This record gives sequence, C-alpha cells and structure tokens, in this order.
Amino acid sequence: RKAEEERLEKERQEQLARLRAEEEERKQRELEEARRREAERQAEEARQRAEEARRRAEEDRLRLEAEERVREAEQERLRL
Repeated sequence: RKAEEERLEKERQEQLARLRAEEEERKQRELEEARRREAERQAEEARQRAEEARRRAEEDRLRLEAEERVREAEQERLRL
C-alpha cells in the first residue's frame, strides 16, 4: 500500500511538472508572439513615416521647381 501511494505521488508530481513546463512554454510562445506583433507594428509605423517623408520631399521639390519657373518667367518678362 505504501509503495502504491508513493508511486501515485510520484506520478502526480511528474504530471504537475509536465503541466508547469507546458504552461511555461505557452507563456513563452505568447510572449514571443506579442514581441513579433509589436516589431511588425513598429516596422509599419516606420514605413509609413518614411513614405510620408518621401511624399513631402517630392511636394517640396515640385513647389521649388514651380517657384523657379515663375522667377524665370518674371525675369524674362522684365527683359522684354
């Protein structure tokens, strides 16, 4: 009887250890997934900021070109 109780207790302890290990693995996977999602979110934000900066730079370039054409036209008009 004592041997049976010890065997059952050993099985219970092993099962508890397995459950703890499984829970720890699950928590680790969830943490890794959360980190991955956060990294993706940050990468998307960075991509959007870069795209916005490119768009603003292009708008600035076009505006400066237009201003230069206006100046050239004004100078040409004054020469006539």
